[in-house]
Amino acid sequence: MSSPVRVAIVEPQSIFRESLSLALQRCEGIEVGAEVDDPATDVAIVGTAVLGMAAVHSLVKLREANVRLKMCALVMPGSEWSASMARALRSEAVASIDSSPADIARAVIAVARGECVQGPALARHVESFRQKHGRNVGADLSRRETEVMRLIVDGLSNKQISRELVLSERTVKNHISNIYSKLNVKARTQAAVHAYRNGIGT
Repeated sequence: MSSPVRVAIVEPQSIFRESLSLALQRCEGIEVGAEVDDPATDVAIVGTAVLGMAAVHSLVKLREANVRLKMCALVMPGSEWSASMARALRSEAVASIDSSPADIARAVIAVARGECVQGPALARHVESFRQKHGRNVGADLSRRETEVMRLIVDGLSNKQISRELVLSERTVKNHISNIYSKLNVKARTQAAVHAYRNGIGT
């Protein structure tokens, strides 16, 4: 690419965010300082170690509104949560948080060119996930459970789901209990992560 890649850094921890920004500013072909919601931003570098589902949901919505925006997720080695967030974001590039600034810069430039860079951290997570489940998670959800799952992903409460689907709250709770059992999870956040990374109701 002839012009620098415009990069936004999305990282809750300010010290790491500022350190990464300073390091990347020294890398050729990178322009740091863009806002993630700026339509001119090419790539968002997203730290996933402590990223919450609300932030993931917002970033996914941004991607839907801005088709040029690519994601480069930085994952914490050994953290299933971190790797899951990278998958939820549908990141074109996934690298370890321990990667050098030069390696991160190369990944950013590659995805800006339309390439995909999936590091070993995500590959290990995918293999671990397949070994645990061995099948398409969500395949056993009923149509109504999938509808409930979609609204959970959208952040709706049980009361809001009951209004949206014209169901009693007791029925909604029963559907959610069935979803937890089928997905082998214990909380809404875990269910939403599974939904994002497997395309259930999204």
